[in-house]
Amino acid sequence: MAYQAHIGAPAEMEDRPRDRHADHAKVHPLVELGYRVRIPICLLMMCLWLLILLHQDKPMLGIVVALGYGLVWPHLAYQHASRANNSKRAELRNLLVDNFLTGCMAA
Repeated sequence: MAYQAHIGAPAEMEDRPRDRHADHAKVHPLVELGYRVRIPICLLMMCLWLLILLHQDKPMLGIVVALGYGLVWPHLAYQHASRANNSKRAELRNLLVDNFLTGCMAA
């Protein structure tokens, strides 16, 4: 009888909610590395961009974009890459966006 109760245990476990990340493949190590590097670099770029914008009396839109790039983009990029089916490809796209935004700031 105890054996039958043990057999019924997995059926009870099926009622538990599944982890929503369980279906995704393992996150590529490049995603974690990119996140750790992206946070300080984006903050540094934001500070530099804000210093330039504040001395040139630029419109508020530039300041909002700089704050978004420094404070929001690193976390948004990490979430995008970590939830993607192919996390390496998603992180490479994020690096492309990083380079594009940095080039726009330098121009």
